[in-house]
Amino acid sequence: EEKLQEALQEMSSVATLEKTDDDSTNSSALNLVVTAVPDERKGEKLVVLYVNLPCAPEELCKRVSEIGTLPQLWIPSPVNFKQVPEIPVLGTGKLNLKEVRDTAKRLYGLE
Repeated sequence: EEKLQEALQEMSSVATLEKTDDDSTNSSALNLVVTAVPDERKGEKLVVLYVNLPCAPEELCKRVSEIGTLPQLWIPSPVNFKQVPEIPVLGTGKLNLKEVRDTAKRLYGLE
C-alpha cells in the first residue's frame, strides 16, 4: 500500500508539472490513480487508471524514472496505463479504493 501511494504521488507530481492551461481540464478532479492487480508471473502488477495525461504514458514513465526517487520496480509499465471516464470517488470526495481496484480488475478480465 505504501509503495502504491509513493508511486501515485510521484506520477501525480510529474503529471501536475506537465499540466496545460487547457480550459477543458477540471483542476479539482483527480486525473490518475495507481493500483495493483494480480499477475500470474510477478504476483501483482501496478496499473494506472487515468482520465487525462499531460503526455503519453511512455513519456510520463520516463520522466518519473529520470527523477530517480522511486525504484524502477515501483514505476508502472506504460502498457499498464488504462484510460477511464472518471476516477471513482466517494461522496466525501475521497478516493474509492475498492472501486478503483474493481475497475482495474474488470479492465484486465480478472473479475
